[in-house]
Amino acid sequence: MERVSLKNNKIVELENRLSNGDDKALEEFWAFAEANGAPLIQNIEGNSEESLVTIIYREKKKLDNVVLIPPVGMRKLENCILDKVENTDLWYISYKVENDICFNYQFVANDPLNNDWNRRWNNVEGDEFNRIGLNYIDNISKRKRKIPFVVMKNADERKYIIKNPNSPEGTLENHIIHSNILNEDRKISVYLPENYNKEGDSYGMVMLNDGFEYLNILHITNVLDNLISSGDIPPVIGVFIESTKERPEQLKCNDEYLRFICDEVVEYVRENYNVSNEQSKNVIGGYSLGGLFASYAGLRHS
Repeated sequence: MERVSLKNNKIVELENRLSNGDDKALEEFWAFAEANGAPLIQNIEGNSEESLVTIIYREKKKLDNVVLIPPVGMRKLENCILDKVENTDLWYISYKVENDICFNYQFVANDPLNNDWNRRWNNVEGDEFNRIGLNYIDNISKRKRKIPFVVMKNADERKYIIKNPNSPEGTLENHIIHSNILNEDRKISVYLPENYNKEGDSYGMVMLNDGFEYLNILHITNVLDNLISSGDIPPVIGVFIESTKERPEQLKCNDEYLRFICDEVVEYVRENYNVSNEQSKNVIGGYSLGGLFASYAGLRHS
């Protein structure tokens, strides 16, 4: 994805109509967005690999700025401030986007443009015009949220995320364990593949931070069911550790949290489930800071 100055034809048409004094131009633009959804996507002449994607935002009150929170790796804020069509309530930003990807985004209105990402995440908004998205309740703030996303025309089918009636279902068991290291109780969820056998050959383990998000937003149980059913991976046990408001500090290569994982969570799971002791069969992962912590854990215990 690359931000560009190219304008969607609908934006160009709107600006031309406004400059000619057409009082209905803006109203009809928003009617089009409500009827057809957003973002606005159009082909780029001479470029079959990418399309022009224009993300739009309707201002509800006078704003100083609107910032797009795009995928990880693109968060230089100065490159993410939307442009505004003069004397309207329309903000927009355009990207050249590969035709074979999916991506999500969110908005922040009146962003202070500083490094306070905790504040920023507390103020993110979805896209009222995007019909595709993930609805969930934020585990920390308990607010209802929707993460809008875009599926480009040549993107692979999201076959692993979607529930497949032909894939045998695993089961999920929830536990509250007390951590003496962190001096708190913590929820963990354990996925067991179909026909789990506690007495037979041991299973590999997939451990993921941000368990609530993996279960409720990323549909990890569907993913594991489908991967196991297709034979892409052997039956595994999944362990999903729920995060707390201390997440930003605990997942930044924090040795205390690492001891909690290794000395308490792993030991609890091994005491209660048929998990292999072989390092090569056990995986820790995560997204964003969870991925950073997983890399750190792997380096410390390789």
